[in-house]
Amino acid sequence: MAAEAHAELRQTSECRYALDQSAALVDAAPDTALPAYVYDRALAAGFAAECLIKLGAGGPAVAAAERCCTLIDPAFSLSRGFADVGHALALALTDEIGEAAAIITARGVQWREKSR
Repeated sequence: MAAEAHAELRQTSECRYALDQSAALVDAAPDTALPAYVYDRALAAGFAAECLIKLGAGGPAVAAAERCCTLIDPAFSLSRGFADVGHALALALTDEIGEAAAIITARGVQWREKSR
């Protein structure tokens, strides 16, 4: 939350410091097999991507969004949808509009097929 607040205020160094602290805490936490929605490495990466997008840091935002998409538990399909949107936004920030559109299109096709 601190990182997001700093991102909103365009306080880059404070935001990155908060993101680094968060990553260190999440990395130090033991892995869990809890059958519940928890704050984990995937969500930490997703929040980092969101903050970095707000700061206009395209390359780091893309890396964080890709990490989120790789790590997120597929059982959390709504969260994966948000992760894909964040990934697409980060790509758009780096002028990768075609790739961003392809991600959103692929997710839409997937959801359409699941609902049939």
